[in-house]
Amino acid sequence: MVGDVDLVFAARRGSVENVELIASRICENGVSTGLTDIRDQEGHTAMHWAASGGYVHVIRILAKYDPALVNALSLKPRTIDQTPLMWAAYSGKLDAVVALLECGAQLNAVESVMGYSALMFAIQFGHINVAHVLIDRFHANVDQRDFRGSTLLHFAALQGHYSIIHYLIQVYSVDVNASTRDGFIPIHLAALQGHLRAARVLISYGASVSICNEKGQNAIHIAREKHGVKFAKAIESCASRDPFQSHQIPGDFPKDILNRFRTRMKEGNFALRCPQILVYVFPIIVFVNYMVYLFILRDVSVRRYTLGFFYHLFILASIFAFCRILLSNPGFIPARSLDYVKSTLLQQSILPGEICWTCMNLKPMRSKHCALCNRCVDRFDHHCPYVGNCIGSNTDRAFVVYLCSVFGALSCALGLLFHLYFRSEIVYPFFSFELWNIMCISVCIVDTICLIGITPLLLQQCYLIVNDITVNESINMTRYNYFWDSHGRFYNPNDQGAFRNCLSFWYRRAARAVYYNEDGSPQTPNLNTKKDDNLVDTTNNSFTMDQSNRV
Repeated sequence: MVGDVDLVFAARRGSVENVELIASRICENGVSTGLTDIRDQEGHTAMHWAASGGYVHVIRILAKYDPALVNALSLKPRTIDQTPLMWAAYSGKLDAVVALLECGAQLNAVESVMGYSALMFAIQFGHINVAHVLIDRFHANVDQRDFRGSTLLHFAALQGHYSIIHYLIQVYSVDVNASTRDGFIPIHLAALQGHLRAARVLISYGASVSICNEKGQNAIHIAREKHGVKFAKAIESCASRDPFQSHQIPGDFPKDILNRFRTRMKEGNFALRCPQILVYVFPIIVFVNYMVYLFILRDVSVRRYTLGFFYHLFILASIFAFCRILLSNPGFIPARSLDYVKSTLLQQSILPGEICWTCMNLKPMRSKHCALCNRCVDRFDHHCPYVGNCIGSNTDRAFVVYLCSVFGALSCALGLLFHLYFRSEIVYPFFSFELWNIMCISVCIVDTICLIGITPLLLQQCYLIVNDITVNESINMTRYNYFWDSHGRFYNPNDQGAFRNCLSFWYRRAARAVYYNEDGSPQTPNLNTKKDDNLVDTTNNSFTMDQSNRV
């Protein structure tokens, strides 16, 4: 390793001033004297680290002093012959990818170990926006294969990137049953790694579970061997359906309550399997509690009428909130069609990472596709199996009311039981084996466990409301670039202060008014102007890193 290694360290930190100073000192009169030979101890150049960090200004400075740097090869054995473009691709740095290609990087260069290109790295690491730019803007070959004969769809299936699977098949008609040299097709790799959702998507596009590899194993055999009988049966049951049936574009959610209930029944929300069966937990607890109240605690509530009054109040409020959440539209974003995606969204330079490839529509900021509801939900918080619905922009307030009312009802029930045993004029034996006593003790234990479980949930919701953040955002914060500034520091753009956050939470406009017209038809978002804060800004046609913040 020769040269001034400080250049590599400065590029790794993204220090534009230091890189300019060191590079100008090394190069005389702007003529390169070998910046490519300046490497760190592992054999990486300054351009590799600048590309990995997404430092566009550093990339352009280095390319100005030594154009050969954009195609420099790594010398480390694990990353041998990898170019800076490959590093930018698997790091998901979209701006860096564009800058390197504009500076003369070789698009179709492959490393010498497995034959991976920059596009293959982008697919493997799930960077759909980088892959789209490489294919659509710079015309990368979508049919390229590595040394083993793996296609782009093999990489997406191996890593379980079902959105990329949708994208490659829907937009570029990639062969879903393409085989490698050893006979593996994409669904074999999805079964091998246990990616059930990716396997379902592949099957919905016509992937065959009967095709065998060189060892004579099909997808079901591989699934059974690696992940057990249950996983194999799940793939087999999905394969028994007709193609394109397991992942249809979801229809509009009904407006009236009766049809909503029928839709919930049809979608299996009340099925006796996990996690759908958890929706029965609350009704059972309420029923048992109220039976104990009617037959045992009613006399105590007469003497303690305040506890009895609030007990009834909280019970009624919790039942109302439960039904409100269960049968409400949580903020479903209307589904579109593939033609709408191709003719409108992609033509307007909308990156595929901004699109839900199940609902075929633009994903607004803070929204997410719920796998259980099979729809995109505005301001997605989480899917709660105990209420059988998503918690979104239309149900988040009812969910807080539900938690508060259940907390109050359980507290009042425990208070009445306390008065029964310790404050009553009649002494009730605590350790008797009578039926009423067993029921009271059982209810007391169950209510205490439920109260212990609900309390942290209620405190968490209060904390998130005060900070204007959702459960999904708090868990997957690193996936959303709008939470991080240019220096990598956390920044919440939605935070307006505790008081205004609470005010906007309780008095926020419903999502249905944003995404639907008065006649109930879906609105068409204006892709040329940013008039609604709930829709993503698409006025900037440049390919920036910040556009890769959707999940």
